[in-house]
Amino acid sequence: MKILLVHENWKGSCGLTLHDALKRQKGLVVNAIHEDQYFPKKSSLFGRIQYKILKPLRTIVFNKAVLAEIKRFKPDVFLVYKGWSVHRELIALIKQRGVFTANVYPDCSPHSHGKLHRDAVGEYDLVISTKPFHKELWRSVYKYTNPIEFVPQGYDESVHLRTSMPEKIQFDISMVATYREEYKQLLLDMVSGFSGRKYSAIIGGYGWNAHKHEFPDNWMFPGAVHGERYISTLRSSKLVIAPLNTIANKLNPNMPGDVDTTRTYELAASHCFFIHKYTEYARNLYAEDEVPMFKDADDLSKLVMKYLADDRVRTSMANKAHARAVPAYSMDNRAVYIIDLLRTHLINHRNNPVL
Repeated sequence: MKILLVHENWKGSCGLTLHDALKRQKGLVVNAIHEDQYFPKKSSLFGRIQYKILKPLRTIVFNKAVLAEIKRFKPDVFLVYKGWSVHRELIALIKQRGVFTANVYPDCSPHSHGKLHRDAVGEYDLVISTKPFHKELWRSVYKYTNPIEFVPQGYDESVHLRTSMPEKIQFDISMVATYREEYKQLLLDMVSGFSGRKYSAIIGGYGWNAHKHEFPDNWMFPGAVHGERYISTLRSSKLVIAPLNTIANKLNPNMPGDVDTTRTYELAASHCFFIHKYTEYARNLYAEDEVPMFKDADDLSKLVMKYLADDRVRTSMANKAHARAVPAYSMDNRAVYIIDLLRTHLINHRNNPVL
């Protein structure tokens, strides 16, 4: 089976993780188009303005490159990881060329990224979602009619896997997550519950520097961290906080928030002790003596104080969580299921073409 995969190409990105996992599987030929080569992200105001002005031209160049590679490579499957710049019109053109189109979709709601993205997700011949609730709600809540399957996220063994607990500890607490108001309030409420105790922390991710003055002076905010730096940041502390985005779409509260994230699997693989936001789904992944879970900020404060005081218990729980996740929650393991779904749906599609 020949697959043309569209994904972002920075180390630690989920799209590159999927690409590498697919390349290691037998019976596949995988070529890639790097989405961020055509749509580089800009952090400065000037860069974002320039990006917006040039995006229509970049889209034309990107579409031509994809169609040229479709003609040259002749894939069985055009596979996209999320594909925030792959629009409905391009997918339709690829389908007209007889190529099966599929998307591995990692976000809570395809409706949260604008109309172009929302419409594109409904155009694929198959969506393989990493969210367990999508399959049940795909037609009723999201209003899509295309087929959907479920395969969870996984860790990248080349980036996240560590065989032992961290040795060099600099902080009490760490967290790496893009800034959200929900996350900021969680941390501020957690700090207020520490009863005067001063714990050191490092909080990585986009957007936090604008709010660092609201937090204790001994907290560090290094900005965005990726790849090896992502793991070294998390492993620099005794305890990691794993939050969840509980608000998927402000305009539609019927769309569920996260029940897990890539962190859910990466932290265990990297041998971190972590406290995870409670969901029934997450609790089914890890036992209570592997990963403690919090329901609110008060709960989190108590758990942080409890576990920071006991090195032995943290080590024991981290070891058990690691054993649970490795290798079961690896992306290589997930890739086996993704390939099986692609093959099954491709055969059905060829036997029962949609006219």
